Amino acid sequence: MTTKTHKHTRPRRNRPGNNSLMEYLGFAEASTVSYATPSPKPAPAPSRLVSTSLRSATTVEEMWDTTELQAESMIDWAPISVDNKRLNKRVRFKVVLSWLVAMAALGAAGYWLYQVPGATADLAVDQVEADVAALDAALSPMLAVTAALTPEFDQITLDLGAATSAVDQTSRDLFAAAADLPDSELALRSNVTQAASDALDATKTLNTTAAYIGAVTPILTGPTLETDPELVELADAAAQFAAWQAHFDTVRNVLPGAVLLPVTEELGVVSTDLTAIQTAYLDGLREGNRPAALEAVRDLEGRLNDAWSLLVSETESMKASITASVQSAQKSLNLVTR
Repeated sequence: MTTKTHKHTRPRRNRPGNNSLMEYLGFAEASTVSYATPSPKPAPAPSRLVSTSLRSATTVEEMWDTTELQAESMIDWAPISVDNKRLNKRVRFKVVLSWLVAMAALGAAGYWLYQVPGATADLAVDQVEADVAALDAALSPMLAVTAALTPEFDQITLDLGAATSAVDQTSRDLFAAAADLPDSELALRSNVTQAASDALDATKTLNTTAAYIGAVTPILTGPTLETDPELVELADAAAQFAAWQAHFDTVRNVLPGAVLLPVTEELGVVSTDLTAIQTAYLDGLREGNRPAALEAVRDLEGRLNDAWSLLVSETESMKASITASVQSAQKSLNLVTR
C-alpha cells in the first residue's frame, strides 16, 4: 500500500491533548484557525496518518515530508448571503431627502428671524415719517384758526372743530408709531414724541379756550332793562333782572378754573355786585326816579364791559400760548424731516 503525502501552507489547528510530532520536537508553534459557519458544529480532531516510512526517517525534514495531515472538514462552511434589498435599505433616500428639506426649512426660518428685527425697524421708521408728514400738514390750519380766535368767533366754529380734530388724531397716531421704534432710534423717538405732546397740548388748550369763550360771551351781554317807570311794571322788571342773574351765576359756576382764570375771578366779583345793582335799579323804578334806574343799568353794563375787555386780553394770551406750542411742535418735526 502506497501512502500519499501532502504539503499544507495553512497552519493546522491543534487541540489540547492531541499534539503533532513536530510540536514534540519543538519545530512548530501551535496556532489556531477559526472558520465561520452558519451553524457551528464541533469540529473533529485532526487525524494524523503516519507514513510507514516515518519509522525509517532519520531527519526532521524526512519526518515532516512523510507525515500526512488531514484538516478538519469545511464541507459545512458557506458564505452568508445578504439580500441586496436589505443593503439598499441601509441608505433610505426618502429619509435623507426629508432631512435635507427640514434642514433647509430651518435655515430659511433662521435667516428670516435674523432679518425680522431690521425689517420691523424700517417699517416703524417709515410709519413715523408718514405720521410726521400728516401732523405737520394738520398744524398749519390749526395755527390759522388760532390766529382768528376772538370772543366773536362764531364764524370759525366749524373750521376750529375740523382743525383740532385732525391734529388730535395725527398726534395720537404719531405717539403710537413712536412706541414701535427700536432703541437705536432714540433721538427720533424723542423728537416725534415731543412734537406730538406739544401738538396735543395746543389742541387741548385751543378747544378749552374756545369752549370757555363760547360759554362766557352770552352772559357778558346784559339784559335789556327798561328805565322808564311809566313803561314797565316793577314786578316784571324784577323778574327780568332775576332771570338774567340766575343764568349768569349758573354759567359762572361751571366754568373751568384752569382756563382764563382772571376772567373767571372777575365774573365772581360781578356776581357779588349784582344784588346791589338790582336793588338800585328797582328802587329807581319804584320811586319813579328814572335817572337812578338808568344809573344802575349803566353800572351793570360797565361791569360787563370790563369783564369783556378782560376776556379779549386773556384770549390773546391764550392764543400766544397755543401758537408757541404749535411752533414748538413744528420745530421738532423739522428736526425729523431734515
